[in-house]
Amino acid sequence: ADVLVAGDAAAAAGLIAGDLLAAAHGGTGDAGAPQGVEAAHLGGSTACSRGFGPEVLIAAGTLLGEKRHLQRGLELLDWLVRTESNDGHLSVTSHVGRGPTDTGPQFDQQPIEVAAIADATHRAWLATDDPRWLDDFESCRSWFCGHNDVGVEMFDRASSGGYDGLTPTGPNLNQGAESTLAMLSTLQERMPT
Repeated sequence: ADVLVAGDAAAAAGLIAGDLLAAAHGGTGDAGAPQGVEAAHLGGSTACSRGFGPEVLIAAGTLLGEKRHLQRGLELLDWLVRTESNDGHLSVTSHVGRGPTDTGPQFDQQPIEVAAIADATHRAWLATDDPRWLDDFESCRSWFCGHNDVGVEMFDRASSGGYDGLTPTGPNLNQGAESTLAMLSTLQERMPT
């Protein structure tokens, strides 16, 4: 079995961050995004875990001591949080994606998207100690607790399962593993004491 040592981890993080950074600087742009950013550069399509890309850049920049990677990750995350907010609460891109002219709440909103943004904002706080990121992280936690576009909790208190999506009329009552893990990982993240 191969053993991953610190140097290997740093090299891998550098490659990932380098690829993401190159992509972020070479894109044609997403509406309102920092220069050169397309939704795909945030870690996938316009509809899947958009917090992943900024989190990887923040982590790699921190691990490697590369301030430019860290700064780029923070810029992307700042844009993402602003894009995915509406009327003072988190309002994530729907499962079908967001076009350049789409505005307002979209449905169905996916818990995995909220969890990806929560992970990224938590990592940003760990990297910077900036309380702004804790506020954004708390918006993710609050989304599950009913501070969302429909005003409903996104988990079943009896079963402790996470609902599969937020629809215009309330939660999709299915409680799949992905949604439950997204809810649990977001609500259990440790806040500073």
